[in-house]
Amino acid sequence: MTPRPYRQGRRQLAAQKTRAKVLRAARSLLTGRGTERFSLDAVAERAGVARMTVYYQFRSRRGLIEALFDSFAEEASYRSR
Repeated sequence: MTPRPYRQGRRQLAAQKTRAKVLRAARSLLTGRGTERFSLDAVAERAGVARMTVYYQFRSRRGLIEALFDSFAEEASYRSR
């Protein structure tokens, strides 16, 4: 008997929402007071998630910053259309 295929569905949607919430928190910290308060702990606190959630989503501070800049670029491309 073959196993039933696993579809993430709601779980994947929840992960995408969490990722977006973390990116919004990172953006607000980075564009608000500057980088002195920008840490994974501060981002997690602002997003209302655990620090390990940030690590799970982005793997590192660098990964978070890269994703944040990707979101800036994506937003700029939408605005220029």
